[in-house]
Amino acid sequence: MPTENPTPDYKYQFQLPSDFIRVDSTNPVSNYEIYEDKILSNNSALGLDYFREIRAELLPPYAIRYLEYEMASVLAIPLTVDSKKSELYAKLSAKQLQVAMSTDAQSQPPKGFASTPTTDVRYF
Repeated sequence: MPTENPTPDYKYQFQLPSDFIRVDSTNPVSNYEIYEDKILSNNSALGLDYFREIRAELLPPYAIRYLEYEMASVLAIPLTVDSKKSELYAKLSAKQLQVAMSTDAQSQPPKGFASTPTTDVRYF
């Protein structure tokens, strides 16, 4: 539920979710400001797409594999004093990051183009 008149600049404030990290987009698109655990806006209703914290056990296997390689590349020199192992794990990490990003990108359909005069003229 929005609270009215939280500041002179904004008419409404909304409580942010407890697992909130950062905003991806708002619906409707609007100006907003984040202050402490609230989002301030001039809209009386505000939809929010946001990045959130997730528990490690909910991460997909390809993301866990990437994190394993990344940690191994960082810890290889202090633990083994072998820079070649660090380089090897850094390369594996970079490859796994590409795999993880590609796999994750396929987990939802792409967003369509908005109908605008610029895109409409391309189709007959």
